[in-house]
Amino acid sequence: MKKIFLYISLVLLNYSCKKDAQQILQAHELEPFNHIMLFDSFNTILHESDEFRIEIKAASSRQEFIKFSVTDSTLEVRNEKVAGWSNPSINEIELHIYSEPLSLVEVAESGLVSTANPITSEEFGIILKNKVNEANLELDCGTFYFWNNKPAGGRLTLTGQCGVLKVWSHALMSVDAKDLTCEVALIENKSKGTVEISPTQRLEYSILDVGDVFLFSNPTEIIEIENSGDGNLVLF
Repeated sequence: MKKIFLYISLVLLNYSCKKDAQQILQAHELEPFNHIMLFDSFNTILHESDEFRIEIKAASSRQEFIKFSVTDSTLEVRNEKVAGWSNPSINEIELHIYSEPLSLVEVAESGLVSTANPITSEEFGIILKNKVNEANLELDCGTFYFWNNKPAGGRLTLTGQCGVLKVWSHALMSVDAKDLTCEVALIENKSKGTVEISPTQRLEYSILDVGDVFLFSNPTEIIEIENSGDGNLVLF
């Protein structure tokens, strides 16, 4: 009898977990913003658009805990139920954020940020503040800048084009911008990872740790600002 009861309990628990894990999509119109702050772990896809909207794809049991607000042109998104251990399929949360050209994205926790179409802002930046992050961004902007805080690691991949590329890379971060066409690259690599770039006119660089700077182009001017680390400028 106990075995039958245990079996029924397991079946009901499995059914409940599957029901909770079902992904649903909810869309919400927003006030205008140009700055995004992500306070928890999300898979975030940025859509440049003429409207302001957030679409949240998550398990039905998680939807009510995703809180967002726009204040002073800044969209803040939080997950108010961050579990230490539970079903990964329930924890996964995907955000589709629609807006006019952005100025800045800040990521406070581990997560993934990508673009559905190129970012066309005059100046746009991304800051990775903590733990392991991955960002894949397509650009068509004037100036792009990036930095990360210790102990943040992970990988930033850039494609498309921009006028000026500014990178301050720390800790364990790697930056792959070899497929990003830029006129000027201003690079400070204080990371154990590499920074890969392809500027057409000018490169200014500092190497302050063991990470290398890989140069995949032949710019008119190369200026070494500082090289006090064990990394090197490597020409390809």
